[in-house]
Amino acid sequence: MSKYIVAEDRGVYVVVWFNRPEKLNAFTLEMWRHLGEVVEDYCGKEKIIVLRGRGRAFSAGDDIPSMYSLDSLDSSESFFRELYRAVERVASCREPIVSVVDGYAFGGGAEILLVSDIVIATRNSLFSYPEGLIGLLPPILLTLGSYSVGWRRAKALALLASRLSAEDAQRLGIVDIVVDKDKLDSIVEDIIEKLSRIPPTARSSIKKISLETIKHLSSVIEVAVVDELSKLVLSSEAKELMKLFIEKKFR
Repeated sequence: MSKYIVAEDRGVYVVVWFNRPEKLNAFTLEMWRHLGEVVEDYCGKEKIIVLRGRGRAFSAGDDIPSMYSLDSLDSSESFFRELYRAVERVASCREPIVSVVDGYAFGGGAEILLVSDIVIATRNSLFSYPEGLIGLLPPILLTLGSYSVGWRRAKALALLASRLSAEDAQRLGIVDIVVDKDKLDSIVEDIIEKLSRIPPTARSSIKKISLETIKHLSSVIEVAVVDELSKLVLSSEAKELMKLFIEKKFR
């Protein structure tokens, strides 16, 4: 674990905080690695896992300066393989994973929601898959995400980089529960209590059977994350767009 991924064990569940609020919890390679490690650890302890972001965002996605600094296929594959491992561990966890959004969930942050079991969001939250705008693609949206939002809608969200309100995201199946900000913590506790009524063996079986229906996607997701993104992030188009973003000249 690192100072940017912080776990608070609360008995029957653990809250895993994305703790880089000054950067809207944007993920570096180390953060992806530590997220994967902490999820794997607590999934083996019969703990319900709650993912939350400190500050104004759940997560703004991958850290653009980190991606901009990737200068070889080896370095980019290392970055995106850690991303893939973290996402795979969230998706395959035999315990329920609840993501709680209070603010922005963009890019990789919004993709985490697609492999979560329950997503709770405040009404002020915003969602987007804007990777195309910097020359990349949203791999989870275009694969597993199509089960949630539909094949055509997944492509449209990727191509248009639309911003979605919490209600829009709920209608599309990205969010399960929309709440007022002042009721967020009580709703989270209520959901945890309901999940706790299900014995761990039953929870594990529910997750196991649900995962069987998407096993065929694992290799496709890995190709999209590790192969495609590793190459795209090194392209001249992506480098120029990321440079503009870093210099705050991006439109």
